[in-house]
Amino acid sequence: MIGIISLITTIAVYYATIKIYRRWSFVWLSPMITSVFILVLFLSVTHVSYTDYLSGAKWLNDMLGPATVAFAIPLYKYSHLLKKYGTAIVASLLAGAFIAIISTALLGKCVHLSPEIIHIPK
Repeated sequence: MIGIISLITTIAVYYATIKIYRRWSFVWLSPMITSVFILVLFLSVTHVSYTDYLSGAKWLNDMLGPATVAFAIPLYKYSHLLKKYGTAIVASLLAGAFIAIISTALLGKCVHLSPEIIHIPK
């Protein structure tokens, strides 16, 4: 039963956040950000474990692989833009990776994580 509720909740929250984003096109209201935040809040308030939640939403999670592969078509279609802005794209990716590594280390030290745990993502 929790699995079905999880699935329905996930889909409903995602569509609701799409409507919110279309109404107020603010970057922090992106459905990928707000839907995750709302679902985590929902799981915390209802005391549903992630394992129980995933039992119903597993097929959505499994579809992420093929959906990622489907991005190859637009990438091929707009490859001329990728070539044109390649330097900016690579610089942005490198800057983002650098910031992610530094912020992970600093935040890990702030909450007194052991060095082994801080270095796991690297």
